[in-house]
Amino acid sequence: MHIEIRRAELDDIDEIVEVYCSGVSEWFRTVGGRRVKATYKDLSVWERFLHGGPWMSIETLSVHINYLLVYGQYPLVAIADGRIVGELELYIGVEKGSVGMHGFIDVLEVHASYRRRGIGRALVNEAYRIAKEHGCEKLVVWPTREAIGFYEKCGFREQLFRVVAVELECATSSSAEQSRLKPFPGNYDLLADMVFVSPRILTSYTAWLKDKFVYAVELGRVEWIRGCLREGRTCFVIETMPMDRSAGKLYLWVSDTRELRGALEDVITLALSRGVYKLKLLVDEELLPLIESAVQRYRVVGREVVLARKIE
Repeated sequence: MHIEIRRAELDDIDEIVEVYCSGVSEWFRTVGGRRVKATYKDLSVWERFLHGGPWMSIETLSVHINYLLVYGQYPLVAIADGRIVGELELYIGVEKGSVGMHGFIDVLEVHASYRRRGIGRALVNEAYRIAKEHGCEKLVVWPTREAIGFYEKCGFREQLFRVVAVELECATSSSAEQSRLKPFPGNYDLLADMVFVSPRILTSYTAWLKDKFVYAVELGRVEWIRGCLREGRTCFVIETMPMDRSAGKLYLWVSDTRELRGALEDVITLALSRGVYKLKLLVDEELLPLIESAVQRYRVVGREVVLARKIE
């Protein structure tokens, strides 16, 4: 079977959506607090979004792919038998520390009818080629548990980060600074020399860029609280959960890990003032003791791994 890999175009949207939808075994909607079976056609754009993000309908994927192309990133499609049968999204960026100049594989999906036929490997190989062309030192990925073996076979043998998922309950701290909130950086250069703390399943540049992607279906359902504290030494984004605005995911950068405790205390204080009482972080396990020292109540809810392949 001949496989062609190329950069995606907006004309590819409907076929890419079909790739992602092929992996959904059951569609559902929530009615009166209960999960009820439905057909794809019955669902609103928002209900489709809840099944897997912007890839689940042409309305949202058109916006998503356009963002990637406008910002010079690489949505790649695999073509076989005259149709699109797979998609991979590659981000090229730079980050302080062990990540350096890198390519980051954010998503990889193969049509359910074409799996185990070399399509995923072909997409990864093309991502490697592009990353090398850009002078990257590493190709990085956060795999699902089921995909770890696949990526190891593709050469991702370095465990770059062992990640701990932490849910914490926000509580005020007497030591927290009431520093003035400054705007979140619109230019990544202001974050490039900072330490990226959470979510460590992404790279710093990827997290910053994806924060710029706004989907109309989320407006009014999700709130974003962004800014910088401690005279710019702490930068953060809190993204509230679509079904519960009192809980949110935390994106966090600090100038130095020695300031992490104070930074987290300040962000928690601000979160409480905005009605957010629970935060989820994904941090390198080496930073967990600092998290423990900064919060009163937390729990570990999962563990992940970030893999890397050296580019030679």
